[in-house]
Parts: sequence; structure tokens; C-alpha cells
Amino acid sequence: MLIALTCRSLAVPGGRERDCLEIAAGLARLGHRVSLVTTAPPPGGLANAAASGFKVAPLAGKGRSNHARAWNFALAFDAWRAANPVDTVIGFDWMFGLDFHYSADQPWHRRRGLRALLPRHRTYLALERSVFGPASETYIFFLARPQAENYARLHHLPAHRHEVLPPFVRSDRGLPEEFYGARERVRRELGIPPGHAVLIHVALYDLQKGADRIVDAMAELPRANLVCVGLQNTGRIEALAARRGIAGRVRTVGYTTDVAGLIGAADLMVHPARVETTGSVILESLLYGTPVIATAVCGYAEHIRHARAGVVVEEPFDVGRLRQAIASSLESAALDEMRRNARTYAGRIAATFGMDAITEAIARTVARRAKTRCGGHRDG
Repeated sequence: MLIALTCRSLAVPGGRERDCLEIAAGLARLGHRVSLVTTAPPPGGLANAAASGFKVAPLAGKGRSNHARAWNFALAFDAWRAANPVDTVIGFDWMFGLDFHYSADQPWHRRRGLRALLPRHRTYLALERSVFGPASETYIFFLARPQAENYARLHHLPAHRHEVLPPFVRSDRGLPEEFYGARERVRRELGIPPGHAVLIHVALYDLQKGADRIVDAMAELPRANLVCVGLQNTGRIEALAARRGIAGRVRTVGYTTDVAGLIGAADLMVHPARVETTGSVILESLLYGTPVIATAVCGYAEHIRHARAGVVVEEPFDVGRLRQAIASSLESAALDEMRRNARTYAGRIAATFGMDAITEAIARTVARRAKTRCGGHRDG
């Protein structure tokens, strides 16, 4: 089958972009011919894509604003598809005319008053409705049950038009040979004082994923240190830490391939996100034996409860509850028990939550619906 995947930009290695690249490679391994249509190729460019078995089709998507670029990319892809016929299209952004949509976002907020009249709001809402609205025939792959319920409620989405994919960790996140193997070395390199606790936060966007909330909570936790990994904007968190008088206890680390070592060196992963479709770092942290504190908005928060390896901070968010969750989790007996539970759950994650399961689920649904469209479906 000839499959086109669309992702407007792959230049920044966020979660959706990495998922798109892994799914493209996985579909190619299953024997499909895959074209990845984008305005910005991934790091490593066309050579890496070719080595993974798919090709990249560069496409223009210009505009002076983000919403204009999103709209223009949708128009440009419509023209590309007319000139390059494919069997099916899987879109990773909101676009009209998709056969399938991989939904990594939350719904666009319904704004009232004058904001609802702004071009940005009207553009994103129109693109969202083109995928999820009643006039659309696009089939949606959701990543978490709360996300699916939210969209279904807003758009009256019928059950036959969507499914929830199994939870997953990416293929480069293997079960470690030794939990916490580099713990002392990493702490020494980061300059963590002996006897101090390490909180880790892994995210691209600081406010969306709640890094500022951790800094606020830490002001009254004098032996806690925070390591922020991968933030696009480090200056905002560093300035906030300085205002709270804890600059010496907050460290920012840029994008790194040693995420496993950093998570394993931490006492707790803290992910108090404001918006989070899944929260892949939750599963990744449990995979590395590190307990997690996360907000209830995270789609994968239920795995913290299943594993009994952390705390889910309920909504509405309160920084006092976050501070108490961190403090109580750092008590030695509680932390030891949560670590044991995380290590036990890690085996389940490694065995069942791989990207191959995601790719195979998508491929099965694509093939099944292709047969239905061609009249090949038979009941019984």
C-alpha cells in the first residue's frame, strides 16, 4: 500500500514528531511504501529517512503566523495529493481531506467574546472541525482514553470513527541492564550535594508542562534540587528560580540522548502539566524505576496508580498539594516502596508498550478500512 504521512514540521524533536518518524519507519518495515510530507525535514535529513525505508517529500507551507502556515500547509498538501495519488493519508496535524488522523493534541479551546473572532481561533477551529466534525469521514487514532472522551463529547464523535491506541514508549527507551547504574556519576557531574533529593522534569515547553509549578513548590523544600531537561526556553525557569531564591538548586540541561541516565539518577520525575495528551515521560520514568508525580490531566496518569509508584495530583491544581506530594514521596520508606513498584512495572512496560504495537494497530485499521471502502468487507 502507498501511504502518505503528513507532519507540518519535523525540525524540532517533540513527541508527535518522533512518533511520526517511528511510525513511518514501522510502516515501511511492514512492506508499505511510505512518503512523509513536511515543510521541514527531520534532523539528519533525507539520508536518515532513506535508511529507515521511507522518503521525504518537502512541501511549502509559508505564512507570517503559525495559524497561517498551518492553513497554507493544508492547502499545499491538497495540491500535492492531487499530483501524487496515494492509497491513504495519515495526518499528524489537523488538515482537511485526511483518511486517518493521529491525534496528539487536545481540542482547540472554545473561546467566547472577541477572541472567538480572531483569525487564529477561527483558523484552528476550522481545521479541527475538518477532522473531527460530523461532515468528516476521517478516522482518528487517539493516544489516551480521557483525550478520546473529550473530543467525542465536543464533536459528538461516533464510536465507529475512532479508537484508542495502546500506551507506548519509544523504541530507543529499552529496559536498563541495571537500574540507577549511573546514579552517583550523574549526580556528581550535576553538582548535587550529598544527601539532597533530585527531581527531574523532561519537557520541551516549560509552562505547558508545569516546570514553573515545580520551582514554586521547591521554595519550601530546602533539600530538593530540580533538573530540567530539554526545555526550549530555559531563561524563563532560570529567572523564576532566581526570584524564588533557589537558583543554586535548579539546573537546566539541553537536549540529550542520555535521558535514561538522568531519569535513573533522580529520586522523582515531577510532571505537573497544565496540558498533556499522554505524558510519555510517565511511562519512561517507570521504565527506568523512577517514581512519578504528575497532574491528573495527563492521559497516562492512570499508570502511576496501576504501578503504585507515585502520586497523581488532582485538579484543580494547587501548589500546596504538589509540595506535599513531593515531600511525602521523598520520605525514605515511601520512596523505597515506590521504587520497588516502579521496577516491577518496568517489566510490563518493556514487554507490552512498544512502538511496534502502535504501528501494527494502525496498519491493521488502515487495511481493514481499505477493504471496506473497496467492498471487500464481509460480515460473519
